[in-house]
Amino acid sequence: MSHLRIARRSRRNEKLAYLTWWHTPDQWKQPGNESRWFEGAKARAESLGYDLEHIWAREPGMSAARLNKVLYTRSIRGAIIAPLPEPKGRLELDLDHLAVAAIGYTVEKPAIHRASHAHPSGMLLALEQLARLGYKRPGFANLKNQVKRVSYGWLGGYVLHQQSLPPARRLAPLLTREWDHDEFARWLETNRPDVVISNNSAPAQFITELGYDIPDDIGFVLLDVQPEDGCAGIDQRPPLVGAAAVDLVVSQLLKNEFGAPDPAKTVSIEGVWRDGPTVRKLGPAAAKRIR
Repeated sequence: MSHLRIARRSRRNEKLAYLTWWHTPDQWKQPGNESRWFEGAKARAESLGYDLEHIWAREPGMSAARLNKVLYTRSIRGAIIAPLPEPKGRLELDLDHLAVAAIGYTVEKPAIHRASHAHPSGMLLALEQLARLGYKRPGFANLKNQVKRVSYGWLGGYVLHQQSLPPARRLAPLLTREWDHDEFARWLETNRPDVVISNNSAPAQFITELGYDIPDDIGFVLLDVQPEDGCAGIDQRPPLVGAAAVDLVVSQLLKNEFGAPDPAKTVSIEGVWRDGPTVRKLGPAAAKRIR
């Protein structure tokens, strides 16, 4: 224990980088997962004796070569890679002397350690809670880009659950390039869900605009519910995801492991269900059907 305390004091001035690639330097500070990932990462880093410094990797003139130089000149040996604006991204960093871990699935190459919410489990947990409330026809509506960002985890969980239902209760998900009121209305009329699941509030707005009441006519659930949403859904516990990413980086530093790992591993953080006013307990025959 004395050795560990001495080692922690010796690390007190060592920095870890938190790298973001959004279009503005402060875009990640908006309410939601981005800021909460950072808060969790910063708290865990400080508890382990490290400082965490945000670096905007899209600063004008910031090439991959310059970013590598910035990290080197600041003696930064470990970095947390925040989610990229687009999925299937490539990380252009010299990893030979850097320990890294990504948050989420947007970094496709090279294969590196990552920490993420357990998206398939989150979907299955939401469906389980809805079944307990009496919902029989859950529908999933989401943007294709968002489905891709989470490595199809939500879609996989939804399709798996659909196979456990009688064929008459299986609903085709709405996966769209962009939100469109008329497209959603056609999907709603064709599939007649009694609750809609999404990670975006647009479907809830469409439901209301079409003259239905939430939750009396149709329930609504978010797969990524935030404290300010006032909605039922899955809390992905992003501070724990950020903390797990720091743990992955620090573990590599303590073992002097740098570069792309082989094999890369993923730490999945289970979400929790949060009750909210957008769903209700349905009686045996109380669910209103879409007219």
